[in-house]
Amino acid sequence: MADSDPAAEEGHLREPILYFTGILRALQFTNIDPQGRYDVASNYTAPLGEVPYGAASVFNFFPPSYVIPGAQINAPEFAQENTAAATLRMTLADSIVRNHLTSFFIDMGATSFLGQIASATGNPATDSANLVTALNILFTHAQMAPTMQSAIAANAALLPDIGQRVRVSTWLVISSNFYKIAQ
Repeated sequence: MADSDPAAEEGHLREPILYFTGILRALQFTNIDPQGRYDVASNYTAPLGEVPYGAASVFNFFPPSYVIPGAQINAPEFAQENTAAATLRMTLADSIVRNHLTSFFIDMGATSFLGQIASATGNPATDSANLVTALNILFTHAQMAPTMQSAIAANAALLPDIGQRVRVSTWLVISSNFYKIAQ
């Protein structure tokens, strides 16, 4: 809905498997597992409560009748969300942007497609704004709040290392609710 209506106040929590694979695809990952296996993704999503093809019931990984406490909103996927899960999700995002995944490689350096955007003109302010625009399109369907875009771009412009500019900006986007909550 928010893809066509930016004022929409709805969405669902992106479950861990979709969160992880969505980031990998957007960042153009390469599988470096010696056997070329993709099932190793479960090593990264299991701590968040999901192993591909491992749901306990036909209702997926969460109870279908879960209601958010203090609200009257049926939101089954939020049954998995708590402080520990939020921390683990941010840790996974950190592992991704630092390229600490043992089975997948993601180029977050100056020569990557995002690195080229982050250094195209040589003007850190312009390049950082362009980087955030690209991340906004890649991860939030261009629905990121303008204040968030400005804050990330301003922070990124202060980072002289292009790879660090890309990693920090990407982490700020993928750890935010604008990516975590799918519209």
